[in-house]
Amino acid sequence: MTYRKLIVSAVLLALFVLPPAAMADRDWGSSHNLLITAPINDDWFVISHSNLAYRDDFDDRFFGFTGGGVGFRWTNEWSLRAGYRHVWFKPQDNWRDRDTLVTGINLFF
Repeated sequence: MTYRKLIVSAVLLALFVLPPAAMADRDWGSSHNLLITAPINDDWFVISHSNLAYRDDFDDRFFGFTGGGVGFRWTNEWSLRAGYRHVWFKPQDNWRDRDTLVTGINLFF
């Protein structure tokens, strides 16, 4: 990792760990993603993707998902993915959840 990337990463990390009290008085929220891939061979890989989203000054977690799947790297720039995702969301007062199959075509640049 270059020195410049290290500084940018440290600044972004500091912004995420600041307490909400240190920020301006207005409605803040955030979305946190975790994406992990591991190669199976030169073309195939497994993938895990999770997300949590907050609103109302970080007091209300209202959306999230977790899932996994497999992918095929078509070229160095393109990949195809298929997998499973469990989603939960709270549009008002009650939590709802959904299990779904997901597919994707991804471009890397």
